[in-house]
Amino acid sequence: MNAVAVEDGKAYIAVNTADKDYIREYDPASDKVTQGAEFVDGIDYILRLEKTK
Repeated sequence: MNAVAVEDGKAYIAVNTADKDYIREYDPASDKVTQGAEFVDGIDYILRLEKTK
């Protein structure tokens, strides 16, 4: 499964590594990736991303 959400032309990608877990934002209009939220104290894995209100 891919933990990716697309909204308003941007992709939000979950990244789960050995030492950091976070969300990256990709903007194809500017071809830039920025680091977003980081999960403090880590997590085991990221299964999916969902939009909440």
